[in-house]
Amino acid sequence: MKRFMCGPGQHSSGNALFTLMVAACLFLLAETHYLHGERLDLLGRNDKYVSLVNFSIPELCQFTVCIDLNRTANVSSWAAFSYDANTTSTDINDLELGLSGENKHLRLYLFGTRRDIEIDLALFVWYSVCCLWDTRRQLLEVYCNGNLVHTEATGSAECLKPSGSLVLGHLHKRKDGFIVRVSNSFIGSLYYFQMWDRVMGQEELLDCTMGNIVSWKEEYWNFSSILPVTDHHLRCGESLQYFLFLGLLCVLLGITHRE
Repeated sequence: MKRFMCGPGQHSSGNALFTLMVAACLFLLAETHYLHGERLDLLGRNDKYVSLVNFSIPELCQFTVCIDLNRTANVSSWAAFSYDANTTSTDINDLELGLSGENKHLRLYLFGTRRDIEIDLALFVWYSVCCLWDTRRQLLEVYCNGNLVHTEATGSAECLKPSGSLVLGHLHKRKDGFIVRVSNSFIGSLYYFQMWDRVMGQEELLDCTMGNIVSWKEEYWNFSSILPVTDHHLRCGESLQYFLFLGLLCVLLGITHRE
């Protein structure tokens, strides 16, 4: 009769592999602080802003950038974010990329040019605004809550310049490595800034996918002057529950295996 045996060596190897898997799982959860369900509240102060740190944006000939915003003050001008890669000019209009509002228009800055999009964002309402650029097609698209609000064949084949500075809540310029000018400060809440190195499909824009260039994780941002505020009613806030569940599952598996 054929016998099946599990020797001590196999059992020991299985324990080691399982322990390694649980340890890796817990390490990833401990090292990554996802900001799902955490917003930034800005009060319009020029000396308070959040900037990208530890990561550098590469040259991008295709990209998608999205941000959620909620205005709480009826001001004529405001800014959601700006990306500056031109250190020879302090003119706000020379921004590489930026999103702001002027009266009842969205204002988009791209490659040192700007365009106004006629759309009025009501107060105390969350909007998700996305900008998509494709150099090969020379096509700019802007979406609001998943709906196309602006499309433009620009005739430009430029790519986004690398190694710039990214600031949330302000239009800014930098010189010699320092931010030297900010304007159009935001009053309200910002959330879930993401950037990808491709043109996303329309159906993807309201998903909770994390950006592969810039993401809504703590390690990407300098929160020294503005701390995130927890709000479980925000979209994609349920994604945080998934990561908490994953951590609990790791612990439970470890306990079950030891028993």
